Formats: sequence, structure tokens, C-alpha cells
Amino acid sequence: MKRYIGEGFRFEILETLGVGGMGEVVKAYDTQLQEMVAIKTINSKFSKNDSVVKMFLNEAKTSLKITHKNVIRIRDILYFEENYYLIMEYIDGSDLKSWMKIHQEIELRDAKKMYDFLRPIFEALVDVHNYTIHRDIKPANIMIGKNNHIYLMDFGIATVVKGSKIADVIKDKNMYVGTPSYMPLEQQQGKNDIDSRVDIYAMGIIFYELLTKYKPSIKEIKPASYFNESVSSELDAILLKMLAQNPNDRYFSVVDIIKDLDSIFDGTFKIEKESISYKIGELNLDNFVTVKEGSFFRGSGLESKINVEKPRKRIYLDSYKISIYPVTNREYLEFLKDNKLDISEKIIELSSTKPNYPVTNVSWDDAILYCQWIGASLPTEAQWEKASKGTKSRIYPWGNEFNTNCLNIENSLGYTVDVESFKEGKSIYGCYQMSGNIWEWCQDDFVDNFYKQRESKKDNPISLTNSDIKVLRGGSYNFVQSSARSSYRYYGKRNHKDNSIGFRVVI
Repeated sequence: MKRYIGEGFRFEILETLGVGGMGEVVKAYDTQLQEMVAIKTINSKFSKNDSVVKMFLNEAKTSLKITHKNVIRIRDILYFEENYYLIMEYIDGSDLKSWMKIHQEIELRDAKKMYDFLRPIFEALVDVHNYTIHRDIKPANIMIGKNNHIYLMDFGIATVVKGSKIADVIKDKNMYVGTPSYMPLEQQQGKNDIDSRVDIYAMGIIFYELLTKYKPSIKEIKPASYFNESVSSELDAILLKMLAQNPNDRYFSVVDIIKDLDSIFDGTFKIEKESISYKIGELNLDNFVTVKEGSFFRGSGLESKINVEKPRKRIYLDSYKISIYPVTNREYLEFLKDNKLDISEKIIELSSTKPNYPVTNVSWDDAILYCQWIGASLPTEAQWEKASKGTKSRIYPWGNEFNTNCLNIENSLGYTVDVESFKEGKSIYGCYQMSGNIWEWCQDDFVDNFYKQRESKKDNPISLTNSDIKVLRGGSYNFVQSSARSSYRYYGKRNHKDNSIGFRVVI
């Protein structure tokens, strides 16, 4: 870089602070304002690359919107002698990556101190996520000033959020952006519908690394408490939730992370998740069936006049495995025992007298905890419907004609039955009782006009609105005949429990 840049030799270049694949950052003196600044510029070999220039300008546009005290500000953008320069706030200090190399003693990484240290970045992300998704959070992009003030920086590959629309500035498919060891699977795979949960995953990696000195293994994450005795089981559970490979199993907002972490360290952590061991249970894959990737018609056609099931639309789903049967009393009791949760006399009795009946009286949150324990998740509403109707759009799991021999509904028996009952009613994939017997929880928040929204038309759609109203599917032994249709949509409050609601899982 030249010794001076800007008209009238405004900025005097003093030293190089960092060099990356597409540019560099230097320390400079602003002769007009008489203060130090940091200047970021594009490497000359990329200065004519439209994708790089757009990313560069996007960083300026994004950063100018964010005013949080823990985000390094872009003060101006300069075009000088056929190149762009970002004039940034100068921080006299070092990045977190360097800090971690210097502070190797695990005794210095007390959990409370590390959270207090990192909390300002969590707070900054709450503000950042109102405008953008960072997408490249890593220790090298977190600065620590001389006064231990901590800052988030470098929004070069961020995506700008406009309402629910994400405008991706990265168009050049030959450019590799981001840092793989801090990226969740959906980001590494280049999926188009990523959201703020990629940043939550990255922060989980950083927090884990701060506490243990190691990055977690994707195959088997050892609890942070294994390396650091100051880490509680509650903190282990929060970290594992941040690091979930399935984005739907992660936290949905940084606000919720701060709330849970604060409550751990002030002694008020009361949510049910604190009891969960998160030890993966033994999955019998013989009880799962693969639903191959591909399209199917979601929703109802002429067979229904219910608006919440319309419009009928062809959508695409990735491959997944879904349990052939709903979760049973026996399986659920094993989960309760393993996690030392409260076990009612009723569930003990049912596990003895009706072990292979579907477990009921479980809330949506109860079902989520079970899924986390075995390393699974609830099916999305779309996954559930495809597993029920198949790609030929059957009205019922078994075909297009209602058949009382295929299901338990309308109080014909007055009670639930064994999960292997009504073999004639299996779906084309071999799933039992996707009509009748019990309602089944899905991941989605219930939105009555979701099928009409743009988000519902994407691949692998899911409705996430932070609502307490969740989707139920499948009808139950004591509900109306129309609920037996594979496209029938119903709902319940996430904390609701009764003897007609259970669930099945996907992996």
C-alpha cells in the first residue's frame, strides 16, 4: 500500500495490521481529524472483481447501520486511485485468537469469567441480527482493546436482511468464504436459507474453545466440563444446544442464550433443560424408514375446503429418516430414568401394562427434550406430511378412500391402541398410525396462512415465528374423521398435555 492515501495526503499509512486472502488492514493517521484509524482495502488483483467489490461495499453498508458499542464502526468509505478503502475505528489491542494462544492455563478460564468476557459480543449480536447475519464469526474477528473492551468486526461476507428477505452478496461460485471450523453444516453445504443460527453455532464453538482450549469434535462433542471443572452441567447443556448440527435444535435467538446463561450464573436457572443428560440413547434403526429426497405436493386440493391447507404446492425436501411408530411408553420411561426426571406412577403403570402403546400427556417441550436425548428431532410439518401421503398425494396414508379398518378415530374404540395396530393403514413408506390414535407434535409454529407465504415455498420449509402455538398432525382416537386426511393441520399450545397427544421423531 502507498505511504499516503486520500486527497491532500489525508491518511498516512504507519503499519500493516493484518493480511487476508482478498485484502489487508493497516494502521493510519488521519491528518484532518488528528487520530488513529484502521483502513481496510481490497488486494489489487481483486479490485476489478465485481463479487469482491460488492462484498467490500456491503461491509460498509451493513456496518454503518450498526451502532452498538461492541461493534467496530466503519466511519467512511473512500474511493481513491481506482480502489476502495474502508476507514474504520482503530482498536489498540489484539484479536481473540492471539489472546487464546497467550492464555493457555485452563485455571485462568473460569466459566463465569469467560462468560463475562464474552457477554458483550452476545449483546452486540442481538443488535447485529436486526440488520444482518455475520456469517464469519471467529476469534480472529473479535478484537480486545487495551482496556479489555471487546469488539466484533469484519462484516465482509455478511448477508443484509430486509424484513424476511436475505440478499446474498456472494455471487462468484469460485470464491470460498467463511471459516469451516466455525461454520455449521448447512453453511458449509452452501444452503440458501441460512439464518442467524449460523452465528449462534459459531459463538458456541468460540465459547467452548474459550472454556476448554479445544474446538469440539463434530462426531462426538465431549461436555466442556470434561476439560474444565468450573463448567456446570447446565452450561454443558446450553453449549450443546448452541452446537446442534440440526439448526432447528439450536437456539433461535441470542436473547434466549443470554437469558439462560445469566440465569446459570445468578443461580436462577430453572428451565427443564437443566436436568437433561443429553447422552445419546441407542437408536434402533430398524424402527426408522428413509424418505428419499425429492418433491411432493403439500396441502389439499378439491378434497378439502379448509383454507389453512391451501394452496396445494409442489415443494422439495431433503432425504430424512422417520420413525415407523410413535414413541412408546416403554421408550419414554427409559428417557425419564436416564435423566433422573420425575416419573409418575401413571407412566410406570403404563410402561408395565401397555409398553408398546404411544406415550401421551407429553408437551411439545417434553418431546423436544426426548429428541435431544436420542440425537433426533421432531419432524417438520412438511416432513410429517410427505411421510404420510407419499409422492402420489394420497388423501389418506393408505389411499384415497376412507376406511374404518385402517385407523382408530371418532371414539370407535374409546382409547388408544398398540403402535403396531391397524397395519392396513400404513403409509406408502411403512409408517404406522399417521391417521388416528394420537395427535403428533411437529417442529413448526402454527401459522394459518403459512402455505401462502414466500417462506413456505422454499426447499425444506419450516415455520419459525417464536410462537407458543405448535403444529399437531394426524388426528386422534377421539377426534373427527376429517382429521384423518394427511393434509389436515391442527395446533396446540407448546405446554399443553392430554391423553391424545404424542410424537414420533426424525433423524
